[in-house]
Amino acid sequence: MSLWRRFSPWAPQVSFDQPDRFEGWYFKLCDASGQSFACIPGFSTSRTDPHAFIQFIDGRNGRSHYERYPLGDFSWTRRPFSVSVGNCGFGAGGITADIRDRAVRFRGQVRFGPWTPYPAGLFRPGIMGPFGLAGFLECYHGVVSANHTLRGACEIGFPGDPERTWNLDGGKGYIEKDWGHSFPKDYVWMQANGFAREDLSVFASLAAIPFKGRDFPGVIAFVRGEDLGFVTLATWNGARVTRMAVKGADYEVSVARGPWELSISARQTGASPLQAPAAGLMDRVIKETVDGSLSFTLTRAGRTVAEGSSRGAGLELGGDPDRLAKWFSDARSRT
Repeated sequence: MSLWRRFSPWAPQVSFDQPDRFEGWYFKLCDASGQSFACIPGFSTSRTDPHAFIQFIDGRNGRSHYERYPLGDFSWTRRPFSVSVGNCGFGAGGITADIRDRAVRFRGQVRFGPWTPYPAGLFRPGIMGPFGLAGFLECYHGVVSANHTLRGACEIGFPGDPERTWNLDGGKGYIEKDWGHSFPKDYVWMQANGFAREDLSVFASLAAIPFKGRDFPGVIAFVRGEDLGFVTLATWNGARVTRMAVKGADYEVSVARGPWELSISARQTGASPLQAPAAGLMDRVIKETVDGSLSFTLTRAGRTVAEGSSRGAGLELGGDPDRLAKWFSDARSRT
């Protein structure tokens, strides 16, 4: 694999000749009013069901849809970077969509402002730090753009619903990706960048990571701001989860590293079913919303350096939140 592909979070990491793998790019688009939708192009190399796909989640009505394509309908280009599924293209410049003859209708063009990529280097290929170089993990994560502006419009129509136009002028976008063979058994994921302070973006994911037949709790999180850069709190740089609770639709997470502490409160609204990978097969069903709410406070040595509240937050829960909370509680008791 070329160095460009290995250390570029947007570049494909899985080849079609690797069986039982998946790869997907997550594009979340939030309009100026704070309502969001997401589209996820990707592919599965499952030996029993290889195919390409685009998933859709509509925050306005809570609808979701999984549109299948032959694996050969997926392609990508390096310069300019883009991935394509059927007649839809997703890349550095934006999204161009033209689906008219399938169950879901998706048409339009949305242009992206300059990306805000997570910094990467030889020994830290992205948000996963040195763990991103390990070859034994079930799932890998990359942050492609933490924040960018949107311009344009598109129409989305789900089976049984009329097409609805999204005016995205003045909106905000976020892009990440996942690849590997399976999502974690138990995890919580949250993301928001629809704050009044437009340069802010917040992300956190807590998961049970399998290693040598056992699981250990891991966290990756950041706050990004123009004056802050990326403040990263992760297992690989010594961060620890000091609080983790999920009660119904409410999430509470606190992560500390040295003088830094990030506290997040979020609420999942109208969660929709989303297909996720298990051993490369896209048959696991999880719940996600793109119309949640999230508030955070970032302190350094007890002094607040950034805070805010956002609509259009992405929130996702997989597995058993109580079991995940217990793992983090047990990890705290051992330190």
